[in-house]
Amino acid sequence: MPKPRLSLLAAFVLALAAGAPPSPRAADAPIATEDLGGGLIAVRWNDLRSYVLIGGDEAIVIDPLDPAAAAAIQAEVQQRGATVEYVVYTNDLKHRVRGGAVFADDGAEVVAHETCAAQLKAYPYDGAVLPNRTFTEPETLAVGPARLEMRHLQPIYGDCFTVLLAQPSNVMIFSDVIYPPAARLPMDPTLTNYRPHVILQFFDALEAWAAQAEVATVAGGVAEVRLPDGATETLPATGPVTLIADQRRFWEALLGAVETEFDKGVPAQQIGASMDKMPLEAFAGYSSRDIDIMTRRIYSLYRIGR
Repeated sequence: MPKPRLSLLAAFVLALAAGAPPSPRAADAPIATEDLGGGLIAVRWNDLRSYVLIGGDEAIVIDPLDPAAAAAIQAEVQQRGATVEYVVYTNDLKHRVRGGAVFADDGAEVVAHETCAAQLKAYPYDGAVLPNRTFTEPETLAVGPARLEMRHLQPIYGDCFTVLLAQPSNVMIFSDVIYPPAARLPMDPTLTNYRPHVILQFFDALEAWAAQAEVATVAGGVAEVRLPDGATETLPATGPVTLIADQRRFWEALLGAVETEFDKGVPAQQIGASMDKMPLEAFAGYSSRDIDIMTRRIYSLYRIGR
């Protein structure tokens, strides 16, 4: 896999004139880019990743993050001789969409599932322009020879979580839910954004799509995680497609363990202490305390169906 290359947001004009190598200003946070093949580029900004798909002299930005990140991505795309034609929101969460105006102001079309558009209209964020193109059924965007297929399989993570498939690289892209290089516990143990009642249906549809498309590689939108001991871990951009099945096994194990205790009549506050956690210990980021927190949310699934 190619090593990430640092791309600077700006350089000193005087240094360039003097023939010196560019240097970042103190206020300019660099982005790190990694070419994944087929015009697909992973872009790291702090603890997140977005993606750019370039075809010829046109580009698609996948999740513009915040305005500063968007400006850096814009500079990177221009440096590669392309113009951003589309910006795709994979969900309606603030940290993913606030940079949209940077590209929309330059004429890019903003694309998202129609539920994302409705949510952003009802609960707007500064910089997160409303999509001017929406979809409900699977839709594909084209830039030169490159293609980006967009599918909303289930509202597993927020209301409009969208999975993408980039071609010709044939890489499946997730802003969340899948975290290369290994199946792991969710970042937020309260499961605030998750919809447990559709999790297994989501993974069923996802596995079927990946198999039909003969996907071998998945890419994630999280670049750094905090571990239970307080340390941080940098995650790679990509991993094998087997992560989809592995992550499904985590949810099956968690849902099954809580359901077993629920069927016994164990009170919600005691399920974490009484359940068998051993099947969950093999997953990355394991924390007994985090599992205890998750059981409260899963208990509600079996109590009220949501």
